[in-house]
Amino acid sequence: MTQRLVDALESHGAQVAVVGREFSSSVSQVGRFELRKVGAAIRLVAKVWKAGAPSRADAVVFFATNRSFSFMVDVVLAAVLRARRADVVNYLHTNGWAALAARSPLHRRAVRFLLGAARRTVVLGESLADDARSAGAGGIEVIANSAPMPDPTKSEAQPRAQVIFLGNLIPDKGFDDYLQVVRELGPEFTDVEFSLGGAPSYDGQLEELRARASQEGLRGLSILGPIDAEQRDLLLSQSRVMVFPSTYAFEAQPLAIVEAMSYGVPVVAYDVGGIRDLIVDGENGRLVRAGDAAALVAAVRTLLADAEQQTAFGEAAKNSFAAAHSPAVFGRAWAEVAGVRA
Repeated sequence: MTQRLVDALESHGAQVAVVGREFSSSVSQVGRFELRKVGAAIRLVAKVWKAGAPSRADAVVFFATNRSFSFMVDVVLAAVLRARRADVVNYLHTNGWAALAARSPLHRRAVRFLLGAARRTVVLGESLADDARSAGAGGIEVIANSAPMPDPTKSEAQPRAQVIFLGNLIPDKGFDDYLQVVRELGPEFTDVEFSLGGAPSYDGQLEELRARASQEGLRGLSILGPIDAEQRDLLLSQSRVMVFPSTYAFEAQPLAIVEAMSYGVPVVAYDVGGIRDLIVDGENGRLVRAGDAAALVAAVRTLLADAEQQTAFGEAAKNSFAAAHSPAVFGRAWAEVAGVRA
């Protein structure tokens, strides 16, 4: 999303400098404390002090996070930007701010300090706006996640009978529940292919999953591992349904769902976090109760058995993407928030 934001602002005439803040180099490191992250945080403070000088930046877009270690760093960075008297726009990609503030009086003060350091706060959807507002954020604007326009060389391709999963292979993303879909529907829909794509969370995980699929006789399943943008677009152009069974309570607006919508692929997902800001149940996809694998299977079964409903959901998903998630809509909204004039 950083590159998409940079592209959007630059397309409207802004000059953009990026201060990188990645502390994790793999999925397995996310959310874990490591000593080397402390050194990276100290270097980041120095970079932000330099970049936040009024002579260097008209506005600072601050990607704030509420993950434990990163949140503590962000509070320090907010203090740096306040000392610099920078014009800050907080960009919140997740909910859970109210829950974080409720942990203790110290957390509440820290959350309010971080969120209150910004002139405006950009969130991805209305459910995230409610969460941020209750935690003390002000000047809230909703700008939905964006994705590139579908590749015209692939978007008109004839769909194959694909049911796909795209996401990191961690328990919260629900890949086990996707395997349950394959287990039950593979024998029932013999013309359907299943593809699971995503980065493993530990060495050897893909081999374990492939061995498990073979032992359980999961028919028609391809375990792809990490895929690049070209592979993703080809897969989406050939798909009829995406399954997104994340149980992460603070899920925001997963890019995988937005990308599927751009290709007119209906999504069946658990109703968690901000996913309801993307999927309107019974209109452009299906939402089922989190963790209810039987309901997940039933919803996918209904779509596979009903081509007319599948097509209607797919068209509605395309329309939802065009109205709220296209690069043009995203760019105009951010240009307004950042005060950029083309």
